[in-house]
Amino acid sequence: MILDPIVVVTTSPTALVIAIASAAVALLGVTGQWILYRLSGSRLHIQLAPCAVDDHGNLLSGPAAGFRQVPPKLLSDLSPWMVDLARVTVTNIGRTAVSISPLELDFGRRTWWRSDRTGFSGFPVPIQEGKAKNKRRRLEPGEAVDIYFDAWALIESARQHAPGKKVQVRGKCAAVSRKPTLSSRRLRWTISPETECLRPYITVTPELRAFWALWCALARKRDASISVAWFAVRQALSEGADSNKLVEVLDDCMPDDFHHFTAMQIHDAYRQ
Repeated sequence: MILDPIVVVTTSPTALVIAIASAAVALLGVTGQWILYRLSGSRLHIQLAPCAVDDHGNLLSGPAAGFRQVPPKLLSDLSPWMVDLARVTVTNIGRTAVSISPLELDFGRRTWWRSDRTGFSGFPVPIQEGKAKNKRRRLEPGEAVDIYFDAWALIESARQHAPGKKVQVRGKCAAVSRKPTLSSRRLRWTISPETECLRPYITVTPELRAFWALWCALARKRDASISVAWFAVRQALSEGADSNKLVEVLDDCMPDDFHHFTAMQIHDAYRQ
């Protein structure tokens, strides 16, 4: 009886190290190719920052995480009549041109188990470098675009979907036919139900609410002099003017427009 010989295969430590090193080099090569592929395409960077504009059109910009409890040092040089804005900046940090969708404020997922998110896009405020139209546009490599939104109009819309809860705000934009890109989660805004202003050092008064109502009505009109109209409206409110009197005041400032609805909004805001 002849038995088959038993062959014992052994692997030397040197061969094992060489095999592992070869696999690691191959993995690094594949990873490098994937990174180069990602960098060669279009990539978007989104930044959300709080701002405030006064009745003369001067703009106050805050840090991305939000205004602090202490007023800025230069605040005394600005008018006290200011409106909160949200500035969304999108930059093409890729190497190819890209078409982007209109910018939005993102308010998170509707429910934790669903992937769809709540987003609102308001009427852009055409101040400084901010675009007058929030539309689909094309960005070349390195190009950026700013859009200013009336922050509280969009925040109040989001609050209607989550009454009594905190609202978290981020900027959002998407390259056409791609998944949306969001601003930094670490720098998102958290708005509590009792918050009335993005600037925590501000006390919201009836006069300030009336100014907000006037500003919202006139902000879309490039030729509207908000400071002149507010001076007249403020004086009329201090004298106890009703909505009919406010219509007369606004007609004197801007005779070629219809002001009944604006006057009612200003009067209601002042009486809150």
